Amino acid sequence: MQQGNNQSQVNNEGLFLQGRFAGFIENHRTGNDGSPWVQHFAGVEMVKPNGFPGETIVERLQVPKDLISQGITGKFNDLMGKPVKIECWIRAYSTRGGASYSLQLANHMDAIRSAGSAELKKAV
Repeated sequence: MQQGNNQSQVNNEGLFLQGRFAGFIENHRTGNDGSPWVQHFAGVEMVKPNGFPGETIVERLQVPKDLISQGITGKFNDLMGKPVKIECWIRAYSTRGGASYSLQLANHMDAIRSAGSAELKKAV
């Protein structure tokens, strides 16, 4: 991936990220009450801001359970390694040491879609 092949922009509903779809993972955890629960994440590979030429990062986006039950994982398989445009929003929260944030995939099936290579090359 060349520098400049990613973009983020804000719209009325949140944020758009562009990059290469890196994959999908499940994070199995145990709640405070001992009950198991699963978090689902999609990853998008993007050029690292202020990084060395060609250096990339993978941003994790939490996937809503509704989309998992609607079958979005099949779409993820089709997009693996391809340029994508992702609609998401930022959830800020406080921590013991200060503050942090997580990226949340928008809750509709078209929140992640293929972005042609030409569209990514136009990104600043």
